Amino acid sequence: MGRDWITNSGTTGTIQIVNREGDWFLAEPSMDGTVKCVLQGEFDLFEGDTTQTLEVQTTKYMQAAGQGPDYLFVAPDDEEPESVTADIDDSATATTDLGRDTDDRRSLMELSGSGDYVTVEAVVDDILTVAKDESNIPDIIGVLREEDSKQKRMFVVNSGVSHPYLEENRRFVFRNVKDHYYENADKIQVMITPQTQFTEKDLVEPSTQSTTKSSSSQSASTSRSSSLTTNLDKIARSMIGEEEFTVTQKSESAVGQAKKKAKRQQRDPAIDPKLQGGE
Repeated sequence: MGRDWITNSGTTGTIQIVNREGDWFLAEPSMDGTVKCVLQGEFDLFEGDTTQTLEVQTTKYMQAAGQGPDYLFVAPDDEEPESVTADIDDSATATTDLGRDTDDRRSLMELSGSGDYVTVEAVVDDILTVAKDESNIPDIIGVLREEDSKQKRMFVVNSGVSHPYLEENRRFVFRNVKDHYYENADKIQVMITPQTQFTEKDLVEPSTQSTTKSSSSQSASTSRSSSLTTNLDKIARSMIGEEEFTVTQKSESAVGQAKKKAKRQQRDPAIDPKLQGGE
């Protein structure tokens, strides 16, 4: 049997799933992308095993419209179809927990911490922390801003979520993000989850605050350079005092000065009797 049965409701077969931080993902049969498994009904799972092999019946297969994972809903293959149908209805009612494919667009200012899954278009303003190897904290914490306003919101990327490179000053459309209220810090956040789909847009101009930071850094650098020059001048004065030095020619000898004087007076030391000894 090929892998196509996985996507057809009511078909049965054997799958292998693997646990990744509390969620089950399809390992076999291998699909082209990531497939998250939602187990409906009672399964006999071996406690402690991260990999399980199950006989299942497909109840629903949802293909991702963007970069998020596909979803496979399965039930034990020995359950009655009526029970399976009921489970499908229950799962459809609970789509908020999985993230709905929604066109509910909201600005950063309109977010209220409602818990709804919405679409937000914003610019990555700043990346504050990256901690992909740390447990129990988000992979990324950063700040989003709206291009045409000064409104900003914190955003978090949940642990293990696949995402494109979140480049600073890059505009994105975030589809199916959670309008989240973080109670511990009393903050409204944009929460990026496995259901989030990303559309990468253009790079935009840095915010005024970023430009100010750059100018401040440049001014600080110029100030440090000026301060260094001043300090060197102080050191030089402490070594040599306030005395100023000028470059002068080497002093002439006494004989040379006498010869120049005699020449100016039109006297030749060789014939001038006043300069001859003994006469």
